[in-house]
Amino acid sequence: MKGANVPKVTKEEQRQAKAALAQLSTFHYPRYDQLPQELLFMDGVVDFVNRVHADLSARSRHGRVITRSIVGNWVKRGLTPPAIGKRYGRDHLALILFAVTAKLLASAEDVMDLAAALFPEGQVAVGHDRFADAVNAEFSQPTAPSEDDDLYVLVARAFAAKIRALTLLG
Repeated sequence: MKGANVPKVTKEEQRQAKAALAQLSTFHYPRYDQLPQELLFMDGVVDFVNRVHADLSARSRHGRVITRSIVGNWVKRGLTPPAIGKRYGRDHLALILFAVTAKLLASAEDVMDLAAALFPEGQVAVGHDRFADAVNAEFSQPTAPSEDDDLYVLVARAFAAKIRALTLLG
């Protein structure tokens, strides 16, 4: 589509993007040892995950990213073992937090495949910390679009990153 009128990022949009990205740079994905030590009931899991995602949940229509039924669905899918007497521990939280985060850009099936690859049995803490460190590194160095970027370029970058991750899964 040569000559098509492709929307470019204006200077004002670039300024707004920089401000929004600077705000996102405060996002912190907790490491395993920062997850609650005590076992949590379902409501505690929902509250914790929604607090972690508070800066990102503005993108959600309802202002929250997880509900009790979403947690129940992840457990039914086998993402985590069942609760321990209706309570959830750190491994549960780590896997549910990952699923909610990954679900922002992947299908439920892809999330399950990613979780299996990133969190081998018995190594949830290690996988969680590696993922937390990678997420925190990405958010700590915000990159605003340049004046030459357009919406197509930004969407293409996100698409390419997702495809690379899925390719690594095999």
